[in-house]
Amino acid sequence: MDLSKRLFDEILVERDGYVFKLAVVYECLPDFCHHFHVIGHHIAACKWLHSPRIDNKEANEKKLQPE
Repeated sequence: MDLSKRLFDEILVERDGYVFKLAVVYECLPDFCHHFHVIGHHIAACKWLHSPRIDNKEANEKKLQPE
């Protein structure tokens, strides 16, 4: 299954004289980063796109502490 392609949540089934939608359920889909096209993390949690923010107070405290 190519995770870089669109995943459908329903499909349209056409029969003689009637049409209905059928839900598609995916079990155990791995996290996939659509930016880098890699399995292992979701784009919302991508550390290369969303660097962790350090609070200004925490940053100043780190600068003031002797090593």
